[in-house]
Amino acid sequence: MFGNILVIDDEEDIRRVFTALLEREGYSVVTAADGYEAIEKIGSEYFNLAIVDINIPGPDGIEILKYRKDTSEDTEVIIVSGYASLNTAIEAMRQKAYDYIVKPLDIQTISDAVRRGIEKHRRSVETKQLLAQLEQRTFELAVLFEMRDSIGYTLDYRDLVEPIMSSLHKIVDHDLSAFLFMINDDRGELTVWVDHGTPVDVIGQVKSSLIGAFNSISANNISENMVSIYVSETD
Repeated sequence: MFGNILVIDDEEDIRRVFTALLEREGYSVVTAADGYEAIEKIGSEYFNLAIVDINIPGPDGIEILKYRKDTSEDTEVIIVSGYASLNTAIEAMRQKAYDYIVKPLDIQTISDAVRRGIEKHRRSVETKQLLAQLEQRTFELAVLFEMRDSIGYTLDYRDLVEPIMSSLHKIVDHDLSAFLFMINDDRGELTVWVDHGTPVDVIGQVKSSLIGAFNSISANNISENMVSIYVSETD
């Protein structure tokens, strides 16, 4: 199990101990000596987990928590404190710290907390990715149903192409789309939709690519002179 960990503590010895411990367990470790340096590093690099001393120069551990929530919400945070305080513990949990550990530090406790925090981070990221995929699939299905209704029961492929391509643009962002229809074994029509100002050579490359793709899956190869091309400029 690997991850990128930020250790924030104003004591150099503690930073050194954390670095040695975590790197030995396979993690990549970055350190910061105060709140300003921590915020700079959180803003410029992605961390799976941060270990934050609550009392550091500059922005303290609670402020680091708030900043992380605004900029890198997935990063799990373990708060470390030299002074047990119910108020700070409650505030840390309210700001969604993963754990709150009181000094003096026990190596095994830190190691176990980091392992669990990294695992929680992994599950959270996977859940977000699955939800995003589900949202995308739901949207694609909605577009397909919309396209089905707009197509109706037409048998003319020309009446199918326009709604298909219009729907495609809702699913995949693109600047050019093309539709190759083989009318019979030796005659095809290629319709290309392009943005204004698309170079002619790009359209030629698309034609060659589609003919090549068709030939790779068809028993009857076609040549470029068998395909008529129609270009439509759109917005």
